[in-house]
Amino acid sequence: MPRCYPLKQTTLAQVWQPVTLNSGKRKGYGFGWFTDNFHGHRVVFHGGFWQGFKSCIIRFPDDQLTIIVLANSANAREFKLARGLAAFYFSEFTVPPARSIADREPQATALMRRLLLQLSGGSVGKDLVVPRLAAELTPDRVKEFADRLNSLTLPIAIIHSEELVERREENGLRVYRYLFNDISKTLSLTIKVTTDDKVAAFDLAEVKL
Repeated sequence: MPRCYPLKQTTLAQVWQPVTLNSGKRKGYGFGWFTDNFHGHRVVFHGGFWQGFKSCIIRFPDDQLTIIVLANSANAREFKLARGLAAFYFSEFTVPPARSIADREPQATALMRRLLLQLSGGSVGKDLVVPRLAAELTPDRVKEFADRLNSLTLPIAIIHSEELVERREENGLRVYRYLFNDISKTLSLTIKVTTDDKVAAFDLAEVKL
């Protein structure tokens, strides 16, 4: 029996076509779909969450592969799950091996999220960091971190899908390491926190397989 599609392929091509802004720049978003090219594969995708539910759909149009993740938990790492499934077909999407640990200090995770969300917006509140770190975070340095965070497909969603993989004490500071798994890459954040819940130092870098 021949396949029946609700939309013509030419229509889908328009839906998945990146938009051209008034400035002439191209943005990887079509009609309700993000679109990009990862590891040589054309990908269209979207994610969502609401009232304790999370979802993620990733399509590889040229490879005839669609991955859908539906989760009834706000703690689900939907992009990591979808990427792990994609890795069964394309090894270049393999997720870096890591063992998560229980997050028993949600206040530290909340502080981490506030820091990253502010950085992604191009600023950092002095109430979050110690004075020495505030002086080190020059506009150029903040922009560097902002660019790194905004290179994520959906920064807010990825930041809220953190995975705690290490917790230790060092020179009177609490040290945490988190992983953030996106569709095509993983960021690692090591953050050092004082006894009064201020960020004393942090490092954000891409994990290489």
